[in-house]
Amino acid sequence: MVGYTQTMTSPLPHLSLRAKLALAFFAANLTLLGLVYLVTQYRFNNDFSELVLQQDLRALDQHTQPLIELYAKRSAWPPPRSMELREAVREMVMSYRASETRSLRLRRLSLLDQDGKHLIGPLAQADRSVTHELIMNQQTIGFLALPPLPSIPSGIEHAFVQQQNQTFLMAMLATGLIAFGFALWFSARFVAPIRLIGRALTQLTAGERNLQLNLPEGNELSKLAAQVHTLARNLQLHEQAQERWIADIAHELRTPLTVLLGETEALLDGIRPLSNESIESLHQEVKHLDYLVSDLYDLSAAESGAILLAKKDCALDQHLARAASRHQQGLANRGLSMETAALSPRATMLFADSDRLDQILDNLISNSIRYCSQGATLRWASQTDGHHVVWSLEDSGPGFEGDPEQLFERLYRADRSRNRVLGGAGLGLAIVKSLTQAHTAEVNASHSSMGGLKFTFRWPQGDRSSS
Repeated sequence: MVGYTQTMTSPLPHLSLRAKLALAFFAANLTLLGLVYLVTQYRFNNDFSELVLQQDLRALDQHTQPLIELYAKRSAWPPPRSMELREAVREMVMSYRASETRSLRLRRLSLLDQDGKHLIGPLAQADRSVTHELIMNQQTIGFLALPPLPSIPSGIEHAFVQQQNQTFLMAMLATGLIAFGFALWFSARFVAPIRLIGRALTQLTAGERNLQLNLPEGNELSKLAAQVHTLARNLQLHEQAQERWIADIAHELRTPLTVLLGETEALLDGIRPLSNESIESLHQEVKHLDYLVSDLYDLSAAESGAILLAKKDCALDQHLARAASRHQQGLANRGLSMETAALSPRATMLFADSDRLDQILDNLISNSIRYCSQGATLRWASQTDGHHVVWSLEDSGPGFEGDPEQLFERLYRADRSRNRVLGGAGLGLAIVKSLTQAHTAEVNASHSSMGGLKFTFRWPQGDRSSS
């Protein structure tokens, strides 16, 4: 399998994470302030322009008598752009200029009838123009209209707009500075736990396993810190297990090798004569080494997933009978009896590798022969559970004081906590668990109601059509 790595490039590779966060936060706030400024400026200019035009039209309100009198003559307006309309508008303008000092933009002034139709003046878009009603006898007879200003005119209005813009820009600048300060503070608080986790990972890489990561709970970083702490703990447990594993293997290999070395030196020195008995003793030690190496190989293959399984439908009751026959002599020497409940074919059909299933059964029976008390009883049981078969082996004792799951540890030593006779290398049950997991099955150990131990398997069911 060919692997590849994907590298993420940063537009600011030389800046720290805190600086990048601060700049990103500040840029986001600056962009938001800019958008607010543009929208506010646009609305302010439009609204202020409309206010200026409304003031111009209200200033004309006291001088519209010529237009009202013209309308009153006919109770209607003359034709559009007629001389009468021009004269009435001119009189209105002259009346205003004679009594008012305010300068108006009268060249842009238009007159509309009561229906909004253009009568005189620059043709304006009625939907955008600012209008002022002409009232006669409490009825609207027309409108004075001014189109929108292209810009704020010079004068006091323009000065006011400039002052407002400067005030808003100063407020925007102050807000930006405050946002930048907040960005620095926020990024420092955000990056602090990340740096703490980074230092912890550096310590973890350097071999330190007792990490202390005290972060407030309730967020993703605290969960990440908890995961780092769990990783450190698991690494520590793994390293300790590996150390024990190496030490236990060395111990198991040292014992038969020491015996072999002692016996061969005794033969070479003439202390012990070469005989069939001495050769048989050497042969037993070599067989013990061979069994140990074979078990180690099987366990390594099962745990690494390198073991190949030829799965097929296997009848558990038939495999049990063959296993009992293979261990008949050992069971008889210990006075052990085996009980098997009456099982239907559906409750005994497993989907398994036949040879590995035999190996599991052999290890279980060998473990019982080695550790069960004289005259104990072994009981097999099985039942279906959906698409699985749950089968078990339990014995009548002696019991086990510790956690039965410890028995699946590699090279578990009986003399540490078990109240049984010593023996074996402590790999049999570890191999049972590894082979079981290789079949995508489950096994667990518990205390038996009979007084001893109980090993329970949950195994994929074979051909369920068998009956």
